[in-house]
Amino acid sequence: MNLDQAEAIVKSLLDAEKDKKPYSGEYYVIQKQVKRILPHADENYVPDDLVAKRAPNATDEQVKYIKENWKCTTAPVYHELLNVIQRGFIDDNWQIIWGDEQEDMRVYCEEDFPKFGSTEAFIKEIVPPIKYVDANCILAVRPKGFSFLVDEDGKPRLTDEGAFIIDDTKRLEPAFYLHTSDRVLMREESFILAIDDEKSLVEYNRKMVREGRVMFLYTTENIYKIEQVGKKTDNRYEVYLYFEHGEGIIPATDLKGIPQITSNGKVIQKSPFRYATDLLDLALTNKNYLQVSVNNVVFPFRIMMADKCTFANEQAHCNHGALTSYETGLSIGTCPNCKGSGNSVPYSPLGVYLYEKPDKLEGGSSVKPVEFVEAPTSNLEFVKELVESDTNKAKEILHLQRSTAQKMTNDVTATETVYNDNGQISFVRYNVHQLFDLWLWALNRISWQRYGSYDYVPNLVYPRTFDFRSEEDIWNQIKTARDSEAPVAIISDLFKALVNNLYASSPRKMAIFETLTAADKLFALSDMDIASRKAANSIEAWEVVLHDSGLQLIGQLMREDENYIELDLQERINKLIELARNSTFVSTQQNPVERILQNAQQ
Repeated sequence: MNLDQAEAIVKSLLDAEKDKKPYSGEYYVIQKQVKRILPHADENYVPDDLVAKRAPNATDEQVKYIKENWKCTTAPVYHELLNVIQRGFIDDNWQIIWGDEQEDMRVYCEEDFPKFGSTEAFIKEIVPPIKYVDANCILAVRPKGFSFLVDEDGKPRLTDEGAFIIDDTKRLEPAFYLHTSDRVLMREESFILAIDDEKSLVEYNRKMVREGRVMFLYTTENIYKIEQVGKKTDNRYEVYLYFEHGEGIIPATDLKGIPQITSNGKVIQKSPFRYATDLLDLALTNKNYLQVSVNNVVFPFRIMMADKCTFANEQAHCNHGALTSYETGLSIGTCPNCKGSGNSVPYSPLGVYLYEKPDKLEGGSSVKPVEFVEAPTSNLEFVKELVESDTNKAKEILHLQRSTAQKMTNDVTATETVYNDNGQISFVRYNVHQLFDLWLWALNRISWQRYGSYDYVPNLVYPRTFDFRSEEDIWNQIKTARDSEAPVAIISDLFKALVNNLYASSPRKMAIFETLTAADKLFALSDMDIASRKAANSIEAWEVVLHDSGLQLIGQLMREDENYIELDLQERINKLIELARNSTFVSTQQNPVERILQNAQQ
């Protein structure tokens, strides 16, 4: 794309804006998506459309109260999603490997990177909160500026055409720039046009003000800068070549989500969080309605006995709250005793209701002088359960774990627990790999713009483990699975997950337990299950020996051969089984895994 073509693109944009229409047909679809997510991601955003869609019997006063006291009670779901994704960056789960010849690139990306400090900090901390609200936000890579040659007197050196001469002895400093989707004006296969945060000088009310619009056009070969010039009201622009990168790739891309094809055939990105927002809308509005209802019922009504006011003086007396003159029979003001109520309630100076104890001869009254009437709360409990139900369903869509305190009562739910864990693993892997794809894409752009080649791109090793359950989570799931008599395969998978959680950072211990769990087919069975199989003669004696004394047998093999644990898995298994078959003792020691499990339950 040349300068004339770039100017033509800008002209087509301005023509569309004159008709007060966005150039991109998918603009409204993207902005609608962002608007649906913001109420649950930004604590300071009040969704007017949700507030306006009032309940059928809500009064104007209640709607006003809701708007003025709106609380973003679904934000914890959004932050939980960010926390789960962030776990993909745990130490020892990924690597970035730099070669000796890449030291300059390493220092630039890890220590001197403009604005964000490092590319890692940008990908880990800046991108995720934006990505799951606005998946179509554009990340661009371009030099933050240029060094120009100057004469001895400090004046810039110019070409014959009057252009500045770039000092090619200094390396360029590519930087990251974000263009939110509402500022992306045009996106095509060969270019992206977006508004920048920078402002240009324009004339307004006979003064020069920095309020002009600045745009960048990213193409496969060049980056063009478009600045508003002249009078602000004229909406006139100048286009010039900012940087010729010549890479053949647009140095700008969206943050990614789930690809979606619009009605006009364009591919846009959809945030996975969007699939949960319908349920979260219900939870959010019902929670705020619930708060109004709580405020209405939390203060009980007070019912009190009151006598007719009998106030009187020399000039007038109380007549239903009005002070009535004896002389004229007309009202001359409000009764100072009952303040116009017509009733007399005997309060003490401290606000205590006083009444005379009835005479025994008169008999006592069964009526209480003061009563409190509380509104029923059954409806509030119903709404509370509804809010919790919709919130939990939304979390299930996002593969966020429920509390492990929730008990499961049958084989199906125990099995579903493992499947749900696998669903979360797949979900996190997909999203974390997208972030690493974006990181690698950015490193390629930096290397090309700074050095003119990809030789300085480091080896980025993607995360390998995505099972982020705690030890307590897995222990609870093992107990639940056993209590519900879940299939042995399910329990075995849970034990393997526990071992991986405990010893992921110790390859030697991992190899020991890998050998044990692979050789011992009774590994996940309880003592009761093993006893019943013994009675049925369905297992051999050596299998019980291996089950009860597996760790001791592996220890013996390691003492006899210091390289035992480095052998192939199948060879380790064969040696362990052979030793168990040749053992002449039957261990009475409790299975160590069973012992650990029992201790954890106490």
